[in-house]
Amino acid sequence: MISSEIPENRELVDGVGFTVGVREVEGLARLLVRVLDNPDEAQELGQRARARVAAEYTWDEVSRRTEAFYYSVLGMPQPVRPYADQRP
Repeated sequence: MISSEIPENRELVDGVGFTVGVREVEGLARLLVRVLDNPDEAQELGQRARARVAAEYTWDEVSRRTEAFYYSVLGMPQPVRPYADQRP
């Protein structure tokens, strides 16, 4: 994964890809060549990225984080939902 270097992307790509500065065409070209020249590295990074997304970005996890954010903004305690992660 190659992404522009903004804080949100750096967190997402950390350990599973590369970031390049906004408008750094030469840097992007170097990273593209690196990925194309190193298919084993690219495959390993891709597998790690897929595993991270599968673990951290499921709809259940994203909705849990979004709900927690809204409760924190509102200054309200988040209700406890027993068995929230156990769906039939």
